[in-house]
Amino acid sequence: MTNQANELQAINTAWQIAIQEILRMVVRDLYKSGDEASFNAHIKSIEEAAC
Repeated sequence: MTNQANELQAINTAWQIAIQEILRMVVRDLYKSGDEASFNAHIKSIEEAAC
């Protein structure tokens, strides 16, 4: 790989890690902020929106 391709790969990896961490925090906060039924309803709405 060229230097530019390596740099692009590093940037993509950094973004993937950042997004995973943000999603982990969002899910944790959603789960802690309400009861399990509320959490499950929210996850279901996210899943439906993704389809």
